[in-house]
Amino acid sequence: MKQRFEKLIQDLSYNLYEKELEIRLGLLAAIAGENIVLLGPPGIAKSMVARRLNEAFVGASCFEYLMSRFSTPDEVFGPVSISRLKTDDVYERVIEGYLPSADIVFLDEIWKAGPAIQNTLLTAINEKTFINGNHKIKIPMKLLIAASNELPAENEGLEALWDRFTIRIICNPIKDKELFKEMLMADETQDGRCINGITAEEYSQYQKAIREVRIPENILDVLYEIRQTIKNVAISDPTEENVEHRNIYISDRRWKKIVRLLRTAAFMQDRKEVVPVDLMLLKHLLWGELDEIAPIRKVVVRSIFSGILKAIGEIKASMKEVIHRQLVRKAANEVARDNIDRDKKIFDLMYYHVCDHDTGNTYIQVSDYQQLPFQRQGGGINQAQGLSHPDPTDNKRTILHSLNPTGSMEEAAIGDDSLPEGWRHVYLERDKNHIYINGMQFEIEKLMEGEKQKLPEVPIKQYDDFYCKIEDICDGISLLRKQFDSSAFLSPEDISEADNYIKILNKEISKLRMEMQKLDEYE
Repeated sequence: MKQRFEKLIQDLSYNLYEKELEIRLGLLAAIAGENIVLLGPPGIAKSMVARRLNEAFVGASCFEYLMSRFSTPDEVFGPVSISRLKTDDVYERVIEGYLPSADIVFLDEIWKAGPAIQNTLLTAINEKTFINGNHKIKIPMKLLIAASNELPAENEGLEALWDRFTIRIICNPIKDKELFKEMLMADETQDGRCINGITAEEYSQYQKAIREVRIPENILDVLYEIRQTIKNVAISDPTEENVEHRNIYISDRRWKKIVRLLRTAAFMQDRKEVVPVDLMLLKHLLWGELDEIAPIRKVVVRSIFSGILKAIGEIKASMKEVIHRQLVRKAANEVARDNIDRDKKIFDLMYYHVCDHDTGNTYIQVSDYQQLPFQRQGGGINQAQGLSHPDPTDNKRTILHSLNPTGSMEEAAIGDDSLPEGWRHVYLERDKNHIYINGMQFEIEKLMEGEKQKLPEVPIKQYDDFYCKIEDICDGISLLRKQFDSSAFLSPEDISEADNYIKILNKEISKLRMEMQKLDEYE
């Protein structure tokens, strides 16, 4: 199927310069039975795109119309049949050659349509039906292409019509110099070369195949994540002082249409299920204002790589825990080796318990305690500055923390009133068996007779797991990058955005490798 569609796109794009993405997305919309709007200045081949897409379907009929504020329903949906009105007293339109009988419809300057045309269009677009006299008829419309040089005006009742156009594309004049010169010298006829269009039978088969394309659970999760993110998306540069956030509303009906397009994109690329890169289509499906396009693309790219980012975060957390265990084990071994404080009991792999202080749940890190100055014999101040604060992992526990001498004076100069709730400054010193808090003596809990110190275990196998997981992440990034290259519906800007995000991920992976070096050092 992918080769079939690539050949078709190549034929349809002949002598249409820098409009291949419009052809690709237009064909996608037509196969899915959805609608597309082309936004851009006059004279950049928007109507030519519509005519070429009509050539994609064997025997398809096309209806084109340029809207104005004076357009009437007769000009779009067909004139009233005078004979039927006279003979049968029935108000019925002659629809042959008009929108209700067309396979491909192109409406230029769509927002200039009056309310009577808009209301009928809503039903035609959404339900693919048209009420003609006393009958509701099914219309064959595969694709409605609308064009305009501006967005719909606000507060003029155009919101419902705007919402019906699932794909929205900004069209630009030719940028490349050589292509511009080639366009100037090209044959005036600009005919396509489509000799292998889609038949009605094939189109019907496609619809069945599209319905069978799987949407994996992880894709549904990412769609929900994107839905939640765009409820408060940063529109302006996040580095600016006053960042504008906006709630981009997408209707449930529109989300259903989005899923239909994702399935169709997978089908057109010979896949039985949607993959993360297919979600890049959302860049064309979610925006409502021009300044939302770039932020939405960033949100979508981040979401595509969210699984990899989550895996990196999990490895970082696991590494942090293992490094912590190694440090504690190293400190405990040094205590045992130097025969210092080896009789004191270690809690939670890193704390000594300060008996009878406060509520009885006061602890100090082993390393902090070992670095405290010894109380001077015969008096004299030999105290270290410290902090007493609630344990963030257990609010019933109080932690004593000895400040680093290089920063102690600066931190001590801050009054207790400036500290977070529950925090306060203390002065600490020690002797062989006690800690002194603001001059008051407290005993450090010791091991009971015959009790052995519990040291943390750090399985060597976990190191191998980290290496394997990092390699799996790198493989996952490579796979996604290849999917970006092979996708039929991406622009160079999309690829560039993905590459920028991959650079960020590679930096995180480099940090993981550095952490692995630390683990090797602690081994």
